[in-house]
Amino acid sequence: MPDRKIKVALIVFNNVELLDFAGPLEILSIAADPPFSTTHPPFPPSSTTTTPDPSRLIFDITLLSETPTFTTSNGRGTTMHRDADIFSPAGAPSHYDVVLVPGGSGSRAEMRNLPLLEWLQEFAASGATGDGRRKMLMSVCTGSLILAAAGLLDGVRAATHHAARALLAEAVEGAYGRAEVVAERVVWGAVKGVDVVTCGGVSSGIDAALEVVRVLAGEACARGTAEWIEYEWKAPEMVG
Repeated sequence: MPDRKIKVALIVFNNVELLDFAGPLEILSIAADPPFSTTHPPFPPSSTTTTPDPSRLIFDITLLSETPTFTTSNGRGTTMHRDADIFSPAGAPSHYDVVLVPGGSGSRAEMRNLPLLEWLQEFAASGATGDGRRKMLMSVCTGSLILAAAGLLDGVRAATHHAARALLAEAVEGAYGRAEVVAERVVWGAVKGVDVVTCGGVSSGIDAALEVVRVLAGEACARGTAEWIEYEWKAPEMVG
């Protein structure tokens, strides 16, 4: 188990894709140092079913947004509340080890959100954390378009939703960079001393989050998390 909880900034915005952030949020919220050893409600005391021990959780996640509430994309949408203002002291890039950028139809507007792009650039430029832990950027689906607009995919292999691959290549070039856009579910790279994880559409964020757990907390933790949510995870060969 890490010496301290790993602090995650999950950036959300209007018309964010629900599963893009909810899938990784589920994974990172329950990832715990094995074993999953505490029994408590909603299960009865006699139950043998275990849940993650809160004292052994690995990640501390904060939903960051410019607005107090945000609405998810598709259908009628769902309105949700942030944890903190991304541009407040609590949202400072220096507070976080991992930054997760989901996609959705709102990602197109965020590609032109200069304060957000500068926030991401500041995070990437900060390098390792104070205790030497390497920092990590992760995008889900068209969240990679936002990273591209910030100039943070130059020189890497990158993934996105299958319908947005051409747009991703254009976005990287528009930021005067070059990337190989690939049809893969989870892709690892590095830029400016920060690990970068991009993944394909929507549900692939679950796989990417499990890979992040595996790198930062170990394979036993990642597999225990996948088993707890009854997700059939086939871990690929890993880098790092």
